[in-house]
Amino acid sequence: MTDLHTTLRRLLRIGSSLVGAVAIAGLVIGCGDGKEAERPGSVTVSWGIGGSTCQKVGVDLVRVSLISGDKVEPATPVPCQQGTMRITSVAPGNYLVQVDGYTKSSDTASYYGKLAGVGIQAGQETKLPRIDMEQKPGAFDITWKFATGDLCSFAGVDTVAIRVWDDRSRKVYNEYLACDPFLAVSQQEAKNPTTQLWDTARGVVVPDLLSGVYNVEIFALMAGTGSNMARYWAKAEAGILNGRLTAVPLTLAACNDAPACLIGAP
Repeated sequence: MTDLHTTLRRLLRIGSSLVGAVAIAGLVIGCGDGKEAERPGSVTVSWGIGGSTCQKVGVDLVRVSLISGDKVEPATPVPCQQGTMRITSVAPGNYLVQVDGYTKSSDTASYYGKLAGVGIQAGQETKLPRIDMEQKPGAFDITWKFATGDLCSFAGVDTVAIRVWDDRSRKVYNEYLACDPFLAVSQQEAKNPTTQLWDTARGVVVPDLLSGVYNVEIFALMAGTGSNMARYWAKAEAGILNGRLTAVPLTLAACNDAPACLIGAP
């Protein structure tokens, strides 16, 4: 009987040890999974200039940025001709990868390329297809005032029509906005949000313009009168540089020249 009890006790001790070992193993595995999920990944990014080369277009340096929501992780600039770089210690998640090209004499990117929906996995290497850069558009920052110093209401107008023409006489922007500059900016921002891209702008932003010379016109009128004749008008010629915001201040004067005051079709 004693031998039987001894055998049973030994079996119970073995069983307890096995249960404990399984429990500990479970904890270790669980902890391992957590650590694995937190392990950073890495990504290899390659780039080029669409249809050309870095040297031909004058791009000297490239900066690669990983963008996730409001968080931007820029990498150290490298020579454009290097053509590729590996970024380590990247937190797992989904990113927009942006490549910006700079000249040595400017801190404003003149070329850029993007690749959206890039997933970085924990502890894994991600290799991306080549990102081709193109000319980075610039933008106009259009502001206006009346030569008389009047406000819109005292000038008898409530609407402005802003039009931008490129050097090939193509209309690249055409909007009717409130004459009040604050309201006009709000209306434009609702149609095409640009605050995040051009946070130094003071007026209405006309984005996505390639380098070149443009004609900018503004007409001030009273909406709902059925007339295509503006009461005030201004015009300016302005140039765009790649990736830059160009201020275009306009001064509205009384419109007495009938052909120039005719707004025409939207």
